[in-house]
Amino acid sequence: MFIQMTHCGYDDAELTAPTVENVRVVVRVRPMDQREKLDGSYNCVSVDALNNTVAVTRNNVTPPEPPRVYAYDAVFDSNTSQINK
Repeated sequence: MFIQMTHCGYDDAELTAPTVENVRVVVRVRPMDQREKLDGSYNCVSVDALNNTVAVTRNNVTPPEPPRVYAYDAVFDSNTSQINK
């Protein structure tokens, strides 16, 4: 594929096919902080580490909605530290 890029100072620059890159997405759910606990906040995220999914539940909506489930390459719950072991 060729593209005219005169605004960059190039003429007929040849573009190669994009390389295939894999992006891995890893999620770690953080624990609730002290303020959230004192405010009576609820944990709306549940982690299924076996299936690498996270479910988000919205309890404050009417009518109630089913949880929204998202899949990732790896998931860690709020009991997992950030320290790489």
